[in-house]
Amino acid sequence: MNAEESSAAPQVAGPPVATLACTSCQLVYQPDLAAFESGRTGCPRCGGWTWIAQLRTAAEGGDW
Repeated sequence: MNAEESSAAPQVAGPPVATLACTSCQLVYQPDLAAFESGRTGCPRCGGWTWIAQLRTAAEGGDW
């Protein structure tokens, strides 16, 4: 292995996993991708605004 190969970031398989947090009730959750496809991006508990709290790959695990 040469220096270039050892400094390269490892390849991680799997789709990204988003963790969202609600601005109203502070619920932290992982959204269902099907909900995003249909345009439902609000908090599942209260319908409030959400923001990305964390973005990881599936291989890293999706737990908060």
